[in-house]
Amino acid sequence: MAMSVFERRGEIATMRAIGWRRGRVARLIVGEAALLSMIGTILGIALGIAATITLAHWKRTSGLVQGDISVRAIVEGTCVAAAIALAGAAFPAWRCTKMPIAETMRTG
Repeated sequence: MAMSVFERRGEIATMRAIGWRRGRVARLIVGEAALLSMIGTILGIALGIAATITLAHWKRTSGLVQGDISVRAIVEGTCVAAAIALAGAAFPAWRCTKMPIAETMRTG
């Protein structure tokens, strides 16, 4: 998210120049991070379940992998992914709201 904010600083400065408040820009960045985290979490869960089932039924690994899928592990993983996404987006969101508009538009 930090790279996204850095690469889009001209766009963010333009939004601020046309009247977007700091909170709205910060919500945009945190919302993007939450959406990306959700998509990544869903894909990760699907791939993890598919890999577990495949390895449990494959002859070479069937003795090593039981194939049990814990709902608790999925819920905990989802909570950790959400926390990391929000924490990872909080600093860039805060930082982008502190950027001076005129200077950012000149350099960005």
